[in-house]
Amino acid sequence: MRPTPLRHGASDSPTASIRLPNSERRHLSNPGTNPSGGSDHYGELAVRLPRHERTSGFGRIRSRPVDQRPRRRRSVLQQKGRYTVSFGERMDDHNVALKPIEEAIAQAVQDVRQLRQRIAETNVADEQMWFRNLLCGILNCALADYRSVEIGAKKFVALAAWGRRNLLELKVITEYLLVSEANAFELRNDLILDAKEFLEAISRSHTSLHKQYLPVLSALVSQEQRPLEIALEEVLRRESERGPQTAASDSAAELCKQFLSAMGVKVGATPKRTSTIARLLGPDQTEDFDPLFKICSKLMHRTALSIASATFQGSLDAIVPFLEYSAASDLLSIYSRINRYVETMGVRLPAKQTP
Repeated sequence: MRPTPLRHGASDSPTASIRLPNSERRHLSNPGTNPSGGSDHYGELAVRLPRHERTSGFGRIRSRPVDQRPRRRRSVLQQKGRYTVSFGERMDDHNVALKPIEEAIAQAVQDVRQLRQRIAETNVADEQMWFRNLLCGILNCALADYRSVEIGAKKFVALAAWGRRNLLELKVITEYLLVSEANAFELRNDLILDAKEFLEAISRSHTSLHKQYLPVLSALVSQEQRPLEIALEEVLRRESERGPQTAASDSAAELCKQFLSAMGVKVGATPKRTSTIARLLGPDQTEDFDPLFKICSKLMHRTALSIASATFQGSLDAIVPFLEYSAASDLLSIYSRINRYVETMGVRLPAKQTP
């Protein structure tokens, strides 16, 4: 079945559509249910766009001089000029109350905080403590990422896209974590793999920067006169003899390798990418994950699209409501999945998966 398009624009304006992933699409067809599959009081929150947030001219290409940053009337923007892209402007002249939606989102955020506190205060065996901390970490990150979306929606679209993509990845990781004990242990080992790669990257970066530093220091010595020349010569001699200082990061990386070896992790293993995890969870997860990941990546990285959109203030306004409300949907999904798990299993590792 083809995805249901979500229309943007008033009835007397040109319209375009955003294709929603499965979770949002299911919610639109049944607005009384939670997008995560539960049936709680969040109801209509997930991806509903209030009329005053709708936009016109979605996807319109415009040409205008790059140096005219302030928002201008449409007639001024039709002049021929340099490379610019606009995804339309918000139409804020519709008087629709947002208070019920804002209250529902505020309640959702409060529920996440309460769940996090409840998990953090749960007594667990020492060998299960890392799992409790991982659940708390996911909820902490979900709150922080949703806050990034809220701030980015008002200030900087790339920040909203970054927070939105983080929530997308957290949702996939949460689902994978709670499927089986083996998955939970795999994510625990990924933490150590991440730490090892991080520490090794610090050592490599410091080595590279040290190589660049010495020629610059040598050039300064040749340009200065005494007594500064003598002082710089001493610094150059000392730094050349010491070499890059990577002992601390190298030692910590070695400890990570020893732990991974004790856990039976193969040499050369790397952490699973969230796209790989989504594929392992099934085609429905991939269908949701891939397009949203692509949308956010195009906005948060310095792609040709994001660079071109920077020449016109407000050129990405039309995508903001989609980022906001789909982010709320994923925040609720993460909360609902962990809450259902804790109510059923408690704060302990999942059962072993049956072969």
